[in-house]
Amino acid sequence: MSRPLFYRIFSHVVMHNQFLRRGLKPDCTGKSGASLLQKVVASLRYLAYGFPADSLDEYVRLGKTTTLQSMKQFCWSVAQQFGPRYLRAPTATELNEIASSLEKLGFPGCIGCLDCVGWDWEQCPKAFQGINVGKERKPTLRMEVICDMDLRIWHLCFGFLGSMNDINILSVSPHFANILNGSYPPIDIQYVILMERCSLGVTI
Repeated sequence: MSRPLFYRIFSHVVMHNQFLRRGLKPDCTGKSGASLLQKVVASLRYLAYGFPADSLDEYVRLGKTTTLQSMKQFCWSVAQQFGPRYLRAPTATELNEIASSLEKLGFPGCIGCLDCVGWDWEQCPKAFQGINVGKERKPTLRMEVICDMDLRIWHLCFGFLGSMNDINILSVSPHFANILNGSYPPIDIQYVILMERCSLGVTI
């Protein structure tokens, strides 16, 4: 992560979150609590590398409980501050731009690239193991992602029970449900494939 991006996230998050700012003032013994930088760095390292929360103690000098609380507050603040801009579906104008850029590469009508990846659910409760065991013979959750050429993620579907393979995730995907009920995409994209005129945007 670049330094300007880190400071942008840091300034927006700490400005609007009381929990992360807690501990700046000394307590009755004169000791200050964990700094803002410690909490944000611990949250980012926990999310980026998947380290156990108690393993970050040596690097950022925070205990497991504080690290987990900071991470939850950090995620909530990021969603609140950046969600309206970055956690949304593309507009009609943006879809047209995506379609035109992908058409130049030889993919007419394409409005995004879809991929699914699986994660082993090591701590899966026994009650959920039956519906989450696929060909890998262990509990698995699938993540469905749609992005454009610039790797901007427009859709993310993760953590639904029963989504242990690429087929089952379609039955629980809100994106696929929106396509079936006709609410997405919001525009008709005209293109021709094998002499047939089509108007429904596709993801590949």
